Amino acid sequence: MNGLKETGLLSNRELWLVGISLYWGEGSKQHEHSPSTGIVFSNSDPTMLKIFLRWLTLMNIRKDELKFELYIHQDRRRETKFFKKWWESTLRVEEITSIYFKKGKRHTNRHAVGDLYHGLVRIKVKNSTSLNRKVHGWIHGISVNNGGSSNGRTAPFEGVYEGPTPSPPANVC
Repeated sequence: MNGLKETGLLSNRELWLVGISLYWGEGSKQHEHSPSTGIVFSNSDPTMLKIFLRWLTLMNIRKDELKFELYIHQDRRRETKFFKKWWESTLRVEEITSIYFKKGKRHTNRHAVGDLYHGLVRIKVKNSTSLNRKVHGWIHGISVNNGGSSNGRTAPFEGVYEGPTPSPPANVC
């Protein structure tokens, strides 16, 4: 596989940037009306969740600072124990503490169906408002330094950053 060779192992800086980008796409958004939002990341892709957990470790977040929630479509409710154990084993976490059921539509375009479906996991980091603010600052930095805009709407990436290569904050490596 060329992709495996081409990416290689990520440095801490690369993992830092990947984690920020994952959060940018899949994390909770901080708005002016809710400036005290903590880190919340939701996804159904186990590999993405594992990389995000690695990023949280890089951010010096301990496992006891994490809360895991499971969201399952109501029509799969009878499989709750299986999904809970599957996620705990897959993510190597001790316990998913909360389970929520989503009302489903009879006709759906979901791709993760049958054996591919395991629900969605939400990772919450306790007392993480300041980290969330930092992450949003880093997102802003990525956007502006790479040809985006400062108004929150990213323009096409036309610019080339020619400044020094920044490193993640000292406390994350």
